[in-house]
Amino acid sequence: MAANFFTVGIHELSRKATRLWLRACHFLLRKKLRKAEIELGWLGWQQADYFDPELHAQIEKIEQFEREQAQLLNVSADFSAMVSDLETQRAAQRAQFENELAQIRSDREPVEKSTAELESQLREQRVILKRFRAALTELKKLPKPLAKRHAELLAIEPQTAETRAELLRIRDEEHRIAGEKEELQKQSLRAEKEIELIEIELNRSRAQLDESMKIEHEVRKKFENVDRKLVGKIRECRREIHFSSKHMNVLDSKKSEPFLIIGRALADSDIAPINQPQALAHVHNLRLQIETTLRRIGQSRTKSAQADRVQVLRFYVLAFAIILIAFCALAARIR
Repeated sequence: MAANFFTVGIHELSRKATRLWLRACHFLLRKKLRKAEIELGWLGWQQADYFDPELHAQIEKIEQFEREQAQLLNVSADFSAMVSDLETQRAAQRAQFENELAQIRSDREPVEKSTAELESQLREQRVILKRFRAALTELKKLPKPLAKRHAELLAIEPQTAETRAELLRIRDEEHRIAGEKEELQKQSLRAEKEIELIEIELNRSRAQLDESMKIEHEVRKKFENVDRKLVGKIRECRREIHFSSKHMNVLDSKKSEPFLIIGRALADSDIAPINQPQALAHVHNLRLQIETTLRRIGQSRTKSAQADRVQVLRFYVLAFAIILIAFCALAARIR
């Protein structure tokens, strides 16, 4: 008796698993059949208008969708041509900008070189002037001890030949210092004049550089404004192209239903496409597989209905008890 309900239960589980697998196969086959019938309708829809007046509405829908798609293709082509023209304009604008920029920088290069040279000359002249002024400061310190020594010698009475010779040497030294001082003052004035001239020329050169940089900034700003507008137009055109492509895909999906209806009608009437007759055979083959699958599911359900429900219930209770005991034992081991 125990063996009997165990066998009945195993067979019932096997049938349920088989039906589950068959239902999955049936679902996949239905998807394949729908795709095959749509393809059949797409391949043979132009052959459907002469044998079934009821299909005219579906054919008119397809023709309307294709007219809309043709219009969208024309619109997309127009926008693509606009994008090409705008890209050409953008490239021309960039080439013109780069040429203008190169010319501005070429004109500015000698001015930059001249400015660098003037700045170098100015630094040198300032160093020279600083040296002259330092030398003058040192010379101004020398006459004080000489004058003191000169007064001391004059106070000596009587003056000897050595005293008079020392007085002459001091006087000569004072004359030399005065001459050097005068010469340094002249050189300092010349250095100051030279610095003044260099600063005037340097300011003029810097003003030319500022003007050149201002012109470059204006040229760059003008180019960026024009380029920004062109990029904006290109983006708008590409957005329209994307919208047209997306709408054509929507129309393609809308044609699926008419193609499906036509494909089923062609398969029911056993009319194959002229160029690809194998499409009809593929639909028939899938239909046959679906019928076979449904028949197998029906036979399995019939067998399940004929099984002893009491024996099946006993098997389920036993199986549940075994699973529960195993779970409790596993939980006990984990603890």
